Amino acid sequence: GAMIVLIPAVGGLAVGIIQSSLMRTGPINGVPEVIESLARNRGKLRGRIGASKTITATCTLGTGGSAGMEGPIITIGATLGSKIAQCLRIKPEHYPTLIGCGAASATAGIFNAPIAGVLFVLEVILRDFSVRTFMPIVVASVFGTAVSQEVMSLISSEHSSVAGALFQVPPEMLQDYRFALKEIPTYMALGLACGLVGLGLAGSLRLSGKLRHRVPTPEYWQPAIGGLLLGLMGLLFIILFPANETIEQELGYHQPVFMGNGYPVIESLLNPETYHAQNIGVW
Repeated sequence: GAMIVLIPAVGGLAVGIIQSSLMRTGPINGVPEVIESLARNRGKLRGRIGASKTITATCTLGTGGSAGMEGPIITIGATLGSKIAQCLRIKPEHYPTLIGCGAASATAGIFNAPIAGVLFVLEVILRDFSVRTFMPIVVASVFGTAVSQEVMSLISSEHSSVAGALFQVPPEMLQDYRFALKEIPTYMALGLACGLVGLGLAGSLRLSGKLRHRVPTPEYWQPAIGGLLLGLMGLLFIILFPANETIEQELGYHQPVFMGNGYPVIESLLNPETYHAQNIGVW
């Protein structure tokens, strides 16, 4: 129990020290940082931003922090693209293209989804669908996926899992499914519910950011406080909902569900077997 509380707190303290004292970058917002650099600095990103994000993301995820890999990997890829453009002294008008290539290859590599990497960068980061931008990003996204698969195949004995999507659903579970028009209201309700949950999450993040500035502690202690609170929540969750090894093996993840990047939980939610009566009855 004590380790569940202390490990996230230590990870948060390491993040705070790295951001405030070693790298001196302060909190990095990930994708918004990249977009802001394109709008204000013509795409020039400092190399220490990518380096700091690499180390701090590793500390956060490695100690159970409730964060994903998407923001850090996109920031790292975009920073590499920007630094390559600066080192090669490419004209500033081409910086966005190289930043987009780095972000797209990173996104495609981590999700094993090259098309998603292209669309994400064009829609969210660059907001530019011109052929001049589109073609290099497509090539970078495909290369990012290929390199990721090759590297993962060298360290994984199950090559089939490497070549598939990040979130996999057993195909036999959906082979008899046929979409029906009567399901449209259900999907509309699901979309509305997800949108409301998204608004709530965004609002809670803004509120926590405001509260963080009001806490009378040094800046490097604030991530440690966040990690401590996360650990206490995890300990409380385990006390209220004791672990069941049989169910955890069926679902594919361990309690508490909100510690870590959450990918096993998402994959479990996408699997129809999760919703069998026997599982629902236990939970």
